[in-house]
Amino acid sequence: MLQEIVKSLLKERKKTMQDLANAVGLTQLGLSLLLKRENPSMSKVSEIAKYLGVSVAVLYGEETKCSSSYIVCPDCGRVIAVSLIPR
Repeated sequence: MLQEIVKSLLKERKKTMQDLANAVGLTQLGLSLLLKRENPSMSKVSEIAKYLGVSVAVLYGEETKCSSSYIVCPDCGRVIAVSLIPR
């Protein structure tokens, strides 16, 4: 499930597994193996979530993507913290 959600988020952001692997300091193979593990390293999962601009809970399908408090700039790739103010 983790791998499918990550791939979907990458596709939405027009990023590749290689882009993500580079961002979190893994090879593409290492990233693929990490995403398939039953209990992956939470520090790496947190880095992946930050890169994708979502919470760790989103990566595990426990929250919707819109509850994120981060976005990723499509131009420079920087992670930007955001907060929503109700009207």
